[in-house]
Amino acid sequence: MSPIPTPETIAERYELIEELGQGGMATVFRAFDRTLGREVALKRLHPHLAKVAEHRARFEREARAVARLDHPGIVKIYDFSSPQTDDAYIVMELVDGESLATILERCGPLPAELAGVLIAKTLRALDVAHQHHIIHRDLKPENIMVRSDASVVLLDFGLANLLDQARITRTGALLGSPAYMAPELMEGGRADVASDLFSIGATFYRLVTGQDAFQGQHPAQILRAIEHGDHTPAHRLQPEAGRRFSLLISRWMSVSPDHRPANARAALEEIQPLFDEVSWQPHLKQHINKTKSNTSGTSETNNLPPLQDTICDALLGRADALIEQGQTLEATYELERVLAYQPDSQAALSRLSSLHAGAGEKEGSRRRALGMGAAVAALAAAGALWHAGLSPTSEAPAARASSRNLAPQRNADEALAQPKTTEAPAPPVDWSVPREEVFAALQDARRSAAASVAPSASAPDLARVDSVSANPPPARTRRVPAVAAVVDAPTQDTPAAPQTFKQRFRVMPAAATLSIAGKRYSAIEAARGIELPAETIELEASSPGCAPLKTTIDVSEESSQRAQRVVLSWLPGYIELVTDRDALVWLEERTSPLVVSAGGASGPIEVPFGRADEALAERQLEVRVASRHDLTRTFVRTVTVRPGQTSSLALSLADAVPQR
Repeated sequence: MSPIPTPETIAERYELIEELGQGGMATVFRAFDRTLGREVALKRLHPHLAKVAEHRARFEREARAVARLDHPGIVKIYDFSSPQTDDAYIVMELVDGESLATILERCGPLPAELAGVLIAKTLRALDVAHQHHIIHRDLKPENIMVRSDASVVLLDFGLANLLDQARITRTGALLGSPAYMAPELMEGGRADVASDLFSIGATFYRLVTGQDAFQGQHPAQILRAIEHGDHTPAHRLQPEAGRRFSLLISRWMSVSPDHRPANARAALEEIQPLFDEVSWQPHLKQHINKTKSNTSGTSETNNLPPLQDTICDALLGRADALIEQGQTLEATYELERVLAYQPDSQAALSRLSSLHAGAGEKEGSRRRALGMGAAVAALAAAGALWHAGLSPTSEAPAARASSRNLAPQRNADEALAQPKTTEAPAPPVDWSVPREEVFAALQDARRSAAASVAPSASAPDLARVDSVSANPPPARTRRVPAVAAVVDAPTQDTPAAPQTFKQRFRVMPAAATLSIAGKRYSAIEAARGIELPAETIELEASSPGCAPLKTTIDVSEESSQRAQRVVLSWLPGYIELVTDRDALVWLEERTSPLVVSAGGASGPIEVPFGRADEALAERQLEVRVASRHDLTRTFVRTVTVRPGQTSSLALSLADAVPQR
């Protein structure tokens, strides 16, 4: 803020007091309305821009667009200049508060729950604008104001783009802040609801990490990073943010608009289950006010317990509820956040130990049942194909014989197809599992540990998801390392290195096992800390469904002050299809489906997963099969794929439904 050196009055009514801020198009002043006797904010277009009819048209359109909105979260418009005046200005509500950018500079990254409250308030205001067909187009922390009562107000609709009017942007003009601009806008695409939600995701990222999601030395590098979706997941920069928030934020910043929420209301529905907005509202008020000069909080918030303790207690409570519901992976995510805040939390460590031990105790009986169910499923799938081969609409006898001979060749452990009968459903491929249940994958990852005592069969030739090759790559063998039970053992004396330090590790996934100097440690034990000599040590990490990892670390007093990250990468999963000869199979993957030609049986289709700290241990993909001779007859199924496992699926076009 800077005072006006020479007093100036606009339109013989608005007396300029001080400059509040300046942007590429206009300067904002604090002004006094002589007619109504109140302070206002006056946004004045730069003189050199006011001379251009295009800019004046855009400026006037902003005023008319925002004046149509009536919501406490959207700045109110009081007046604007007429086309006949020399000045181009808008008079609006003077918001008493700070921008999110200022709050971040003062407070640093916000806890995910508090950031979530602010984002939820912003989404409600944005939803009102979108319902009036108004796109903000320049959402960022600098344009979101927060009052002392933690209410949110959206500012600067200067780049608002009405959906029902033609754009007036010059060809090639880049409107918006690069770090928050959706990738489709870089190629001249029309701003819409999806592009605003991308900006909301980028703003959310900055709130929880304190950094912009897309980094670069100059705008061209930033835009290139946005175009490729190149960003570090939020929970890797700020572990306290947790994976649930991190995954949601990354999805909102998806390169493809189709992968973002459908609208602001849908985004609000996605974020609300992650926290109780009403409960966190007082803590948000206290947090944003406590570090202000001459402010120590209100009587309503002064008696609140420390924020970190409140967050950890809430996370532990949610973890307990998730454990009772059987959602152990999501519970693990919550406990990881507790350990990020409080690395020595016995409450979190004991719960993780119980999860680790409990999974092994329950596996024996279920594994036996699973093997029997898979064998029955294989026979059912073979019977279904035999029946399809004898139907009047089937192909030539030679083709039917080929189809009938496929099913008996399936190994019982890999024949996980969904049968057409109800007597023997196949447990590993559950078509009814909704997408939100993906977090239960930790149970399956641990089940595979018990199965790993027997070596896995070699996988047949592979047809990669990201390419269709006539010459598939050579067969590869998939082995899942066994996880041995770990018991506390006294640390052996190391006479050669008398000085030791208690080194902590953050191992991902949580089912992983560390091996150091011939001793094995669970991820829970590693999180508590391992006494190690002050030297360079070699460690190995293994986990069901992951590729083994070998690395070294230098143990020292400095390294012992923080937990060392050990992150494994998931093995690829596979889909094996059995269908009619010469059928066409589409696997929905990423932005567009890819075609795999299947002559009765496809080679295993590889599905990549990535690092364990970036991807879940389960993916659900849509498989669509159609006849090459009649593309209107299609068959669609959703298949569940897990790292290091093959999901087999039998589909017959005899059951296909014509699509009109």
